[in-house]
Amino acid sequence: MSSSHGICDGYGTCQCEPPFIGEDCSIKDCKYDCSYNGYCSVEFPVSRCMCNPGYFGEYCQYRECLNNCSFPNGLCDYTTGDCACRQLYNPYNNLESYADWSGIDCSFLLAFCGGWRMEIVWGGVVGLLGVVSFLILQ
Repeated sequence: MSSSHGICDGYGTCQCEPPFIGEDCSIKDCKYDCSYNGYCSVEFPVSRCMCNPGYFGEYCQYRECLNNCSFPNGLCDYTTGDCACRQLYNPYNNLESYADWSGIDCSFLLAFCGGWRMEIVWGGVVGLLGVVSFLILQ
């Protein structure tokens, strides 16, 4: 045995020391059992983890977040796979917060404000958003 990572018993089998595997103990096995989130693809000279969907990393130790939390709207916590959504600030006063991104992937934002849009319709002036909001609230 040229790699010296195990002991051969003289009958054609070798007892390998961890983390080495194979007939001649020349292949290094995956560490941490791929965090139980994937399987080990045995390749010479070093095996690698093949992660299940939703996991990534050298040992499949990280969780993916949905749509990467719509970055830069949120940051991903790779241990849980949850998003931490960021807060938005008033465009006219950067010290005043007015809304948070929300949703499981931080892609949803409530409207900041509505304004009046004046139009002349058949000789009269109508505030469209005012009429619509009045009808919705009724």
